[in-house]
Amino acid sequence: MKIHAIYANTELERKAITPQITERKQANLTAALINYKSDMPLNKFFAIEILLDTQGITEFTAISRHSEYWCKPVFCKSASDIPENTQCLLWQGGCLLPVCDKEYLSMISGTEDGYIKITLNTFCGNIYKCDTLAYVLGTGKDTYKLIKDCTEFALEIMCSDIPLREQREYPQIFEYLGWCSWDAFMTGVSEKKLIQKCTEFKEKNIPVKWALIDDMWADCPGLDESVNKERKEMIAIMHKCKLNSFKADAKRFPDGLEGCIKKLHEMGIKVGIWHPTTGYWGGITENGEIDKTIHKALIHSQKYSSRRNDYSKEKYLIHAPDYKSAYTFYNSFHRYLKKCGADFVKVDNQSFTHMYYHDILPIGTAAKNIQKAIDRSAQKHFNGALINCMGASSENMWNRPSSSITRCSDDFLPENRDWFTKHILQCAFNSMIQGVFYVCDWDMWWTDDSQAVKNSVLRAISGGPIYTSDMLGRSRQEILSPLCLSDGRILRCDHPAVPLEKCVYSDPEINKHPFMLQNTADGRIYVAAFNLDKDNNIVKDTLSVDDTNHTEQNSFVLYEYFNKTAKIINTNEKTDIELTDRDDFRLYSIIPKRNITFIGLIDKMIPSRTIEGETESSVILKEGGKLAFVSENDINAVFSNGMQVPFEKSGILYTVNVEGGEITVK
Repeated sequence: MKIHAIYANTELERKAITPQITERKQANLTAALINYKSDMPLNKFFAIEILLDTQGITEFTAISRHSEYWCKPVFCKSASDIPENTQCLLWQGGCLLPVCDKEYLSMISGTEDGYIKITLNTFCGNIYKCDTLAYVLGTGKDTYKLIKDCTEFALEIMCSDIPLREQREYPQIFEYLGWCSWDAFMTGVSEKKLIQKCTEFKEKNIPVKWALIDDMWADCPGLDESVNKERKEMIAIMHKCKLNSFKADAKRFPDGLEGCIKKLHEMGIKVGIWHPTTGYWGGITENGEIDKTIHKALIHSQKYSSRRNDYSKEKYLIHAPDYKSAYTFYNSFHRYLKKCGADFVKVDNQSFTHMYYHDILPIGTAAKNIQKAIDRSAQKHFNGALINCMGASSENMWNRPSSSITRCSDDFLPENRDWFTKHILQCAFNSMIQGVFYVCDWDMWWTDDSQAVKNSVLRAISGGPIYTSDMLGRSRQEILSPLCLSDGRILRCDHPAVPLEKCVYSDPEINKHPFMLQNTADGRIYVAAFNLDKDNNIVKDTLSVDDTNHTEQNSFVLYEYFNKTAKIINTNEKTDIELTDRDDFRLYSIIPKRNITFIGLIDKMIPSRTIEGETESSVILKEGGKLAFVSENDINAVFSNGMQVPFEKSGILYTVNVEGGEITVK
C-alpha cells in the first residue's frame, strides 16, 4: 500500500500537505512517522488524514470500535466498507496497525472512493504540531506473527516500555473458578444474598474460590429505586446516580463492606470489588464525602458522543486526567477497599477518556496517566490483581504498564443465541490484537442457560479467567466440573483463543462453514468448532493440523471431547466437520503421537491440564477420574499407584478409571 494523499485539518481549513514523513523499515514491516507544524491549531477530532491506495486489495477484516468501549469484527468487501474507528485492519497477507502514541490516537476507516484513511486525533485543542508514529504496515503469511511483529515494531519506535502479554504477571487468584454478582443480583446485591450464594456453592460442592461484588454495592443515593426494575429502566436510574462515599450501602450491607468480606473469607471465598473509573455512572456527588476528601483531584466534565458529534448537557464530577489526580482517586479508593479486606478489584468504564475531550490533555497523555494510576494503585494494594473492563479502545490497550487481564466483549446476555454469535466473534477477533498485550477475559455466564455447555466450551478454550453469574439456587456443578479440578483450579489454556487462520477473512454467519477457535496447552492443540450460521443451517468444513499454527511433527492423535472418539492423523490429513445447527459444536484435542499417547482425564474439556508429568509409559495425574490414552499396540495391563486396575478398549482408545497419582501402562 502506498500513501495517496495527506491532509491537515486546522480549525479553519482542510488542506493537502506534504509534511515530513519518515518511513522506517524492518524486514517486512514499514512504519510511518508524521512530522507537521501548523500556523493554526489543528482540529482535535481529525488533525491529520492519510489516504492509502489499496493497490487492488478488495476484501478486509476490520477490528473496529463499535462503541466507546467495545470492538467487533467487520468483514468488508471493499475499502469503502471499512468502518470508522478501526483499530486493526487485516487482509490476506497483510496487516495495518494504527497506534496511540504520546499524544495522538490513530484510527482507520474507508472512503467512498475506495481509499483507506488513517485519521490522527488528539481530542484536545490548541495543538499546533503533529510529531507521532501513525501506523505500522506489515506483510506476511502468518496473521498472528504479523500482528505481533507490527506491535513490537511500533513499541520500539515509540520507545514505549509497555510489555507484551508474556512479560506480564498473571494473578494467581484468577487461576481458580470464580463467580460475579452482576447477573445474579444486579443493583440489589447485598450481604445476605452473597452469603446465601456462597452457601449454595458449599452445599453443591462447587469449588468457587472467589466472588466479585459487582455493580453496585456502594453508597450511591437514589440507587435503591433501580432494584427490581426492568433492565432498561434500571440502567436509566443507574446512570443518574453518583458515588457519595467509598463505603457500602448501609441498608444492604448492615455490617459494612468489611463485615461482609470477613464473612465471605470465613467461608473460604476471596473477594473482589467492582468500581468504575468515574466513581459511579453519574460521577461523584458534589460536596459529598469523596469530594470533600480529595476535592483537588476532581474536575467537572461532559461526555462526548462520537455518534452525535456533540457533548452531553449534563456535567459529571470525575477525577482529573493528570497522573497525580488520577492516582489520588484510585489510591484512595483502593486503600479503603484493601482496609475492608478486598483481595482484588475490577475497574470498569475505562474508555471514558471521551469525557476529557475538553482541551484538557491530549488523549494519549490522558490515557497514559490514567492507566498508570490504575495499575500502580492495584499493584500497591492488591499485588496487581485487577480486571480491566470497558476499555478495549486503543488508548487503553497501548498504555497499561503492568496489569494482565482485560475484558474483550460486550456484557453477557442469557438465553440469547444472537448474542452468542456477537460475543464469540468479539472475543475471538479482539483477542487477536488485545491478546498480544493481555490475557483476555471472555466475561461471566450462566450454568443453567440453555446454551450453558456451549458457553462452557468457549470459556474452556479462551485462555482467560472463568467465572459465572448464576442466580440463587441455579448453579450447576455438572456444567462447571469439566472446566476445573476438584480444588477449583481452572484448566486454563496457554494463550487467548483466536480463530483458525482460514476463519479470519470470511463471515461465519453467511459462509456456511464452522467457526473454529484454536489454543494450546501442554504441547497439545485445542480446537473448538461452532455453527454461527444466521439462518441456523448446516455448516461443513474440514480440520487438519495444517490449519493451526502448530505443525512441529508429522503424526498426531485427534480426540473429540463430546463423541469420545480418537484417531491417528498426519499434519495435512483432513477431518470432515458437519454441524447441524447453532446448538451443535465440537471440541478437539490434537496431541503429538507417541507409542502410548496420553490424552488425560476425559471428563475435563482441557484434559492435558490434568497431567502433572508423563513418560513414554506412565503419567502422574493431579486427581482421579477417567483416564484415556491411545496405543496402536495391544496393552496388557494398567497399574494405578502400583495396583493393577481394569481398563476398557475401543479400537485404539483405552480408558481406565483411576484415583489419581501415578498410572503405568504395560
